Amino acid sequence: MLKMQCHGLFSKISTFICMLKLCASAGAIDKGQLIHAQVEKNGLLLKDICVGTALVNMYSKCDYLTKAVEVFYNLPTQDTVTWNVLISGYIQYGLCKEALNAFEEMQVNGLVPNCITFASILKCCGIICAAIEGHHIHNKIMIGNLSEDYVLISNALIDMYGKCGLLESAWKVFQGLETRDVISWNALITAYTNEKQCDEAKKCYERMLCESLSPSPVSYACILKACGSLGDLNKGEQIHAQNNQSLFQKGKMLANALLDMYIKNGALDEAQEVFDNLLNRDVASWTLIIGCYAQERQGEEAVTLFERMQCEGICPNSLSFVAVLRAYGNTKASECILAVHSQVHGEPLYKKDIMISNALINAYMKCSLVSKALELFNDLAIKDSVSWNVLISGYAQVGHSEEALSFYELMETAGFSPDPFTYACICKACANLCAVYQCQQIFTNIVNDGLFQRDIVTSNSLLDMLSKCSMLKEAHEVFDRLPSRDIISWNSLIAGYAQHEHFAEALTCFEQMQDDNFAPDAFTFASVVRACGDLGASSKGQEIHVDMVKYGSLETDMVLGTALVHMYATFGMLGEAQDVFDKLPFQDSTSFNALLTGYAQSGKIEFVIELFSKFIEYNIKLDSATFSNVLNMYIHTGLLEDAQLYFKTMVEVFITLLTIDHFNCLADLFGRAGDVEKAALVIKEMPFHSNFAAWITFLGACQNCRHAKLGRWAFENASELTEKDAAAHVLMSNIYAAISTYHMTGAGL
Repeated sequence: MLKMQCHGLFSKISTFICMLKLCASAGAIDKGQLIHAQVEKNGLLLKDICVGTALVNMYSKCDYLTKAVEVFYNLPTQDTVTWNVLISGYIQYGLCKEALNAFEEMQVNGLVPNCITFASILKCCGIICAAIEGHHIHNKIMIGNLSEDYVLISNALIDMYGKCGLLESAWKVFQGLETRDVISWNALITAYTNEKQCDEAKKCYERMLCESLSPSPVSYACILKACGSLGDLNKGEQIHAQNNQSLFQKGKMLANALLDMYIKNGALDEAQEVFDNLLNRDVASWTLIIGCYAQERQGEEAVTLFERMQCEGICPNSLSFVAVLRAYGNTKASECILAVHSQVHGEPLYKKDIMISNALINAYMKCSLVSKALELFNDLAIKDSVSWNVLISGYAQVGHSEEALSFYELMETAGFSPDPFTYACICKACANLCAVYQCQQIFTNIVNDGLFQRDIVTSNSLLDMLSKCSMLKEAHEVFDRLPSRDIISWNSLIAGYAQHEHFAEALTCFEQMQDDNFAPDAFTFASVVRACGDLGASSKGQEIHVDMVKYGSLETDMVLGTALVHMYATFGMLGEAQDVFDKLPFQDSTSFNALLTGYAQSGKIEFVIELFSKFIEYNIKLDSATFSNVLNMYIHTGLLEDAQLYFKTMVEVFITLLTIDHFNCLADLFGRAGDVEKAALVIKEMPFHSNFAAWITFLGACQNCRHAKLGRWAFENASELTEKDAAAHVLMSNIYAAISTYHMTGAGL
């Protein structure tokens, strides 16, 4: 009779355990709670610990962790398996500190961890990068001499050390394995990949194949990630080709890894093909392809995919919103950004994920909606360094450099340390303002941090700022201390010297750059061509022209072609200037002006008139520089009638392009010709208030003609504009002196 009762009880316990396992797998919490009630009614929690363990597991798997913990601590006894279930539940919910506390409590209660316990708690240490705790647990494992499943524990150790970035420790554990399975290799390959040592990851993958182990989907996912980081498209395509297509179509993790590899290698067509062939697309797949198009500045395609994703019932996650906001920002779709803001506002995702808020601020800034960006920034309950960076960067990009500097100071006051991106943005703002005082402060901060010697982006931003703020000595000192340089480093220094008219130094740096085997780019050539032109270094300029042809820089770069035209025109080498001009892919107002200036300065009147006619004939947009060049030619050649006719045409046809300088130029022309009355008439009738330069030029003409009345008129007007400048007084005095001398010598008789 007793035997039959025991058998019945065992059968009932087994049934309840099986049913609780099924509820856990299906997430059937309602059914699980009913079974819990029946278990308690039958008093089974007091009779069998396995039932209690199954209940803790069921609640944990059904997202009722609080209830699982309550059941656990109400059990009359717990064993190692029960503790393992609780620890796994904590880890599942990301409560790693609670998991570590439970691990310690378990041992305090006299229970000995087994392989499952150690594997779980090592995973926990890896998640939170708790290297010290992980190392202590490693010591406990060695003391315990666990041998029943040393591969399981060793694999967990490799994974933990890898996630903590301790690759040497991971490698030592790996080397100590007598036998290795594919999980061992995967843990090591993953560790190298995550730490950006992708070449090592590839070597491990090849060695695994040599040991006749078949890669798992995790292996392929890791090596594809490495191929993406290395830009090794060939290897990625090889792995794709070697495997059954269905492997990539069905497995989301592997499919997304393949998709990501093609995207990182810039193979957009192949990425789209992989995406189109996926049988089961998840939010990660959609986000990857949307982000790809957004990154490639194909905003319309990104937006279309975002809308398709939602139509197919896939809810966007944080990364999806970030990707589409980037697309909206690039396409200046301000209304769409506002719509996304409305869509996510108030949702739990928006409240807890600052990435979306930062992406919104960035998108608003790209659309120049500065007030909206600032409003959102101020409303953030919690700001991170990205929030500050996005705001500072936005202000710098829209030209509000003073505001960028102000928020940089506020960021430091709020206790946030600038990172390379911050410094890049703030250096740009300083350079735009030529804010020397702030430049010196930022320079000191970067040097004290030693950041410019560790990060090439920061060092280049610093060089550019120092160069543009005339701190050329400091810029060269920073340059000399750089452990490594790229073409941007050289360009920043060369451009700084050229910009501040240290042309000889610019050419010296250019030669040093070539000696260091750096190939010049278009930016380099633009700076050194200017330097050659202003130095009059015609031979060097011709050498650089040859280099530009050699590197193919002239084929598509209009800026360089125009710079060459200007350089040759400055040298008076008008044949060469015309030859470069004729070979440009197209001619614009800048290139026309460069050539026209050369002809005008050389007095080649017929060429100037011919070029100006082509301006009109080719419907090239004219600018004020064109008119100034032609008028200056008339001044230097003294062709008064032609100048008057030309100016009349300008007034009748191009009045909107005329500036005060053009009227001053015509007045100067009349003054040089001795007709001060007409010069005075031009000044009186021009549609601008005369500036000081106009009156000084006119006073000079009155001095030459000894015209006291008009001279006095000009002097009074000049004095109204400024009383501090002595030039007007000197010229007026000279006029009276010239008249007095004229009468004393009887020259007027």
